[in-house]
Amino acid sequence: MIVPIGLLLLGLGLLVAEVFFPSLGTLAILSALSVIASVVFAFKESPEAGWWFLGIAVLLVPATLFIAYRIFPLTPFGRRMIVSGPSFASEEHSASDPRGFGLEGKEGIALSSLRPAGVAMIDGRRVDVVTRGEFIDPGARVRVLEFSGNRVVVVPTGGERAASPA
Repeated sequence: MIVPIGLLLLGLGLLVAEVFFPSLGTLAILSALSVIASVVFAFKESPEAGWWFLGIAVLLVPATLFIAYRIFPLTPFGRRMIVSGPSFASEEHSASDPRGFGLEGKEGIALSSLRPAGVAMIDGRRVDVVTRGEFIDPGARVRVLEFSGNRVVVVPTGGERAASPA
């Protein structure tokens, strides 16, 4: 019973090594062969032992992968390999365009057809805007409803059209 246990442990160890040291699948193939060989040798011992080893392998292989992938980012090598993305935890470090802050409630003029996205002149500058689904013609007056991320959402004000959408 020593050989099946040793082969199963070897297979799980090779699986962990594949996670930490990518070998283009070489270690993964060796791991699979080792786990399969452990089940085959267990079946040679007795059918009952074979079924037990098969069940254990089916449970331990995904568990080992899960644990290895959870530990990998905590290692020095893992920290160098994994790039941290933008943090949305605070306003000052968010992925928002800072020029959009303070636009909420301001009015402007649609420079292009907003179907539902387009361009408007708000607060003296051109801004990419979207509507909530309405189509707005060029020259119509719009008001900024909300700003989130990099989306400036506008609604028609219902006022008169501007003389020229310059």
